[in-house]
Amino acid sequence: MNKKNGLLKKPDALKEIAITFNTDSSEIDRKLKNVYSQYTRERRNYKAMKKSGAGKEFHAKWFGYDLMSFLQDKNKPRKTREFGLDECQLPCSTVVQYTTHLGSH
Repeated sequence: MNKKNGLLKKPDALKEIAITFNTDSSEIDRKLKNVYSQYTRERRNYKAMKKSGAGKEFHAKWFGYDLMSFLQDKNKPRKTREFGLDECQLPCSTVVQYTTHLGSH
């Protein structure tokens, strides 16, 4: 089993889930992508309603929307460890210099 930083890598995790449900990992991967796509569609609908001013009355049609709300920040930039800033707030040259410096050790 491949481990990196104490966590399973995605293929290993998919394989474990597939064994639990007696199916293959490609089926699990497909279903997870479908769930994420559905959440993204509902989220887009919410943002459109919010932009139009009707966001307070938003009720998702999909049963899993609230359960999957942890995905809301999936693509949000994270704080960097060294600087404590979002990477998008740093000049590109700083990021390049920093990552080049890391690679030289």
